[in-house]
Amino acid sequence: SKDAIIKGLEEEEVLSDDDMETAKDVIDQLSDVVLETLKSGELDSGSVVMMSEGKANLVAGMRIADPDKFEAAVKDAVGLAEKQDGLSEFFDANLNSGSHEGYRLHTITVNIPEDEEEMYEIFGGNATVLVGIGKEDVFIAAGTEPMSLLKQAIDSSATPAKVENQVEYNLFLTPILRFAAGIESNEALEMMADKMEEVGKDRMTFSAKMIKNGLEGSFQMKDGVFALIEVAGEAFGAGGGGFGDDF
Repeated sequence: SKDAIIKGLEEEEVLSDDDMETAKDVIDQLSDVVLETLKSGELDSGSVVMMSEGKANLVAGMRIADPDKFEAAVKDAVGLAEKQDGLSEFFDANLNSGSHEGYRLHTITVNIPEDEEEMYEIFGGNATVLVGIGKEDVFIAAGTEPMSLLKQAIDSSATPAKVENQVEYNLFLTPILRFAAGIESNEALEMMADKMEEVGKDRMTFSAKMIKNGLEGSFQMKDGVFALIEVAGEAFGAGGGGFGDDF
């Protein structure tokens, strides 16, 4: 809860009195946005994750009650972080860095040290976080090169598609396996990715819709997903090396 977060910050005793007041203001603003959005009775959000060899990007968007208040909280939080010793060196902020189709854009570049091996392997020395503020919604994108994905999401939101389900997530396994194989240099994952590209139909879908006093959902897997069971057995049987320590 909001009070628990504030109490935790006070107990840490890492912020000056002035900075603590700023932190409380940020938490209050974000809390107000969440509560006002819930009170509106409307939940409209979506997200996309794109992976390929050497690249990982995601974008999420949501209609909220007060985008201006959310933006003010982001700016205050960035300003607060820039004042903290040991934290400011890990990022560079460029507020009001641009615009796209009426959305105000803010850019934060996160510096990733080499000793953070997994993160460094995925993103290299830097990851970019973008925040887009519209009249009724906000978008947040992050990754190696998230700008194009953010712009695509904003453009698509101008003409929203008609959907039957209020919640729907689609997972395509081939790019995920290919990305993981590139990170791990793992023969078993390479074999699985090759098989999925050969067979196709690699989508897994979860969908749901609201019903009276509950949520009705379904989970679907395309035929190609089941081919992974066969190729996984072949990979291990042939001494493919398994999935490595992280899998």
